[in-house]
Amino acid sequence: MSSKEKILNALGHTNNSTQVESELPFKPITFEDTISEFKVNLELVGGKSIELDQQPDIKDLVNELFPETGKLLSLTTDIESSFELTNTQEGKDLNDLNITVAEGHLAVAENGAIWINTDNLPLRSALFICQHLIIIVERNSFVNNMHEAFEKINFKNSDYGLFISGPSKTADIEQALVIGAHGPRSCTVIIK
Repeated sequence: MSSKEKILNALGHTNNSTQVESELPFKPITFEDTISEFKVNLELVGGKSIELDQQPDIKDLVNELFPETGKLLSLTTDIESSFELTNTQEGKDLNDLNITVAEGHLAVAENGAIWINTDNLPLRSALFICQHLIIIVERNSFVNNMHEAFEKINFKNSDYGLFISGPSKTADIEQALVIGAHGPRSCTVIIK
């Protein structure tokens, strides 16, 4: 039994309250064009998007976006990494990582967020320690809202996953927005 299951079982045994189900008059937001709405909301949180009409070489596109590519880690089959990950043991070994290219599994129009399932990710920190994050999303993976997203995500068979919405940002100090304070300075979503 996993730690997660033990905790959930323990919570289930201590919860003696009666479950009350009620119908709330709530209709989640929907959009005519989920991709267009996603692009607007991603830009609002500091990200940018590129919508591909044909199938260009992703490597050429990355080189065009970042001419001085530097150390690149690809977690997709669309582009190759510029180094071997086999000698990398810990996240701190990726300290000089410039670009991480990851696969987004689901994109949410209402907030510009992308769900990334990290089951096949050797080091989760690769999404946060890089200077520039590129997420590749398929056109058919867009949903209107978080309600639809949660219906599609299989949490039972996943170890870890997260929603990413734009680059790292904070407004803790005097409510001044700072992009790239704790993680990637840029987040580009490629829609193919």
